[in-house]
Amino acid sequence: MDSELIFSQYSLTEQFCDIYNAGRMTKADLKRWELARNSALSDEEASLVTRLFHAVKRGWLKVIEV
Repeated sequence: MDSELIFSQYSLTEQFCDIYNAGRMTKADLKRWELARNSALSDEEASLVTRLFHAVKRGWLKVIEV
């Protein structure tokens, strides 16, 4: 699946910045990022996905239910 279809309103970079600045993401956001991880990404996009999951794993970003 193409990352453009997963993130139709915002680019991956914009989504990453919004999530990182907020310090949290919803479970739905997490699901979209998991789908993006399995799609064809540029090197920059793949790096953002890796950084986001690393931040969640380290506890720098919280995953919340909405």
